[in-house]
Amino acid sequence: MVVYDPLDYFGSSAPREYYPAFVPATDSVRINGVWWEVSARFDTTLFSDTVRAFSLFSERGRLTVADRFGVIFEEMDGLPPAFLESAVVAGVKYNRSRRRVRLFPICEDNVYEYELKKSGWTGTARAHLRQDTIIDGTLYRWFALPGIPRYGTGGSIHTDLARWFCETDSGVISPGSGIAYTATPDYGDLTPTGVIVRIAEIDLYGKRRVVCVSSDVGHHYGHTDTLAEDIGMISSISNTWELGTFQWHLLGARICGEAVGMTLGTDRAPELPQDFQIKLYPNPAAPRTGCVNVRITSSRGGDAVLRIVDMLGRVRKTERMQIIPGTNFSELDVVDLTSGSYIAHLDLGDTVISTMLVVR
Repeated sequence: MVVYDPLDYFGSSAPREYYPAFVPATDSVRINGVWWEVSARFDTTLFSDTVRAFSLFSERGRLTVADRFGVIFEEMDGLPPAFLESAVVAGVKYNRSRRRVRLFPICEDNVYEYELKKSGWTGTARAHLRQDTIIDGTLYRWFALPGIPRYGTGGSIHTDLARWFCETDSGVISPGSGIAYTATPDYGDLTPTGVIVRIAEIDLYGKRRVVCVSSDVGHHYGHTDTLAEDIGMISSISNTWELGTFQWHLLGARICGEAVGMTLGTDRAPELPQDFQIKLYPNPAAPRTGCVNVRITSSRGGDAVLRIVDMLGRVRKTERMQIIPGTNFSELDVVDLTSGSYIAHLDLGDTVISTMLVVR
């Protein structure tokens, strides 16, 4: 049986092409400072084809790579090599490009901030992504922030991610991209083939979740179950379809206070501006108090517009104000707002930020 060195696949941080390397039965490999011995080699099956796999063990325990990730390296007659796009070894996440894949921290009650670009316009928006949210009057699901078309009543691209690897229409691995699967979107097309570009498996509040980025209609996150309360949209490129007003590019995100970039095709996204912030308090607010305090911090001045939008996308209040550089204080009348959740959008020039307002 031909076996490939896991260190040759996972060990180096320098991007380079993969070359097979035979591993003698007595050899050990060092991964993330831990020595592993190749304890078993066996075959597994992917798309009805036999592929190679191996298991490792060390003083820290045993790790069967094939059980969790399937094929490590495979060549089929007439097709270019196919690689697993990502894997976890010794608790460390790696992907095919040999760069560590950062699993984004999941923070409760966190405000997710992201920078958007559309038709030459670039702006920064902020919103709670713990649940479905409204941005500029449009209701978005966790996977459908700008960059992904809205699928009717919150639909999604349905995939069998529980198995990770699914038969495609042609029954083969798509050349040059990794593991392929069949998608069934609900916007009219019939089961096009998608390609898993990046895979992550995370423990979230004691439950195992599978997250992937695929490339059937741009790049988006899929999931085995709902992550609406926890993760939000991270990376999106949707310029492969005519999506009208939904042709957005997500340039970066600020998650748990840290600026990150996952725009596919680039190593780093531009850092998001931190000089424009809004805070509402008390929040939740009680209508009987009559008003909510508004604190706006900005490094520049100008005319600003504060809009309060309900969960149906209707603008319930509009306040115009003059912002000066530094910290600004104002009051927002909430007497006429009924109990519920609202999104407060603050526009200053070409920048828009958003935050949640809850009225009890």
